Amino acid sequence: MISFADMTVAGWHDTQDFWAQLEALCGALAGQLGADTSLSALARGIYNSAAAAESLAPLAGRVNDLLDRLIADGQRVGAIRNDLPDGLIRDVLKSVAYSIDKWFAVQGASLSPDDLEHASKGAFEMVRNLVARPAPEDNRDA
Repeated sequence: MISFADMTVAGWHDTQDFWAQLEALCGALAGQLGADTSLSALARGIYNSAAAAESLAPLAGRVNDLLDRLIADGQRVGAIRNDLPDGLIRDVLKSVAYSIDKWFAVQGASLSPDDLEHASKGAFEMVRNLVARPAPEDNRDA
């Protein structure tokens, strides 16, 4: 899945394009997970086993590299905030993504397709709002 995401990350033209392509990527990854019951079971198992989670620790470097590229590209097109250290943005994104992924791995199978789509889009919106570049402050005199 990381390889799929890694190959897909590129070619952003502007803020709107960045968020649209990233949402499509997240949807495609969620679709892969939802379509493969074995992969879904594996994901649930990872969250229920410290040993399984530990065995995936070497992937952390690849995840960090992918997030670093996303952050840099998002900042380049004005989609991601640049007023905070990139490492902080990356670590917050990684923590939030972990929580979202765990929630969907555990709860996703119990949701209807409509509820799953709604939750997925809402989760993406929460992440986008967390890291989106803030609107310029209004400097009008009061």
